[in-house]
Amino acid sequence: MSDTPSTERSAPLHPFRPIFAGAILVVALVLVLIWFALQMQVAVAGFLNGESIWSKAQKQSIIDLYAYSVTGDASAFAGYQHSMRIVTADRIGRDALTGKHPDAARARREFASTHTLPQAISLLAFATSRIHA
Repeated sequence: MSDTPSTERSAPLHPFRPIFAGAILVVALVLVLIWFALQMQVAVAGFLNGESIWSKAQKQSIIDLYAYSVTGDASAFAGYQHSMRIVTADRIGRDALTGKHPDAARARREFASTHTLPQAISLLAFATSRIHA
């Protein structure tokens, strides 16, 4: 028994190498798909966050403009202007992404000025440009 070569001892693992390689490839593919799904989830969260900010700013601009028209209070008018800057920046950002010549850098600047989730701005720009392409 001491005359048996050492290659025979490792021989039983050889038939399983393709199975192990296939399992590793499947795990790697699943990890890539999970990463992609998480990135899309962050992009959707950024979109929803941006819509929420826009909606609240639009509502607050109407409230502030009404308060200014009733009371003439300059702070109410300043609040209206602030809310309208958010609404306008959001519109400019969306238009920058969905126009004939998308400008992702401008969209990022505009969305950043509205305090949209910073982690989602680049993904939002990427996803929107691919959807409208």
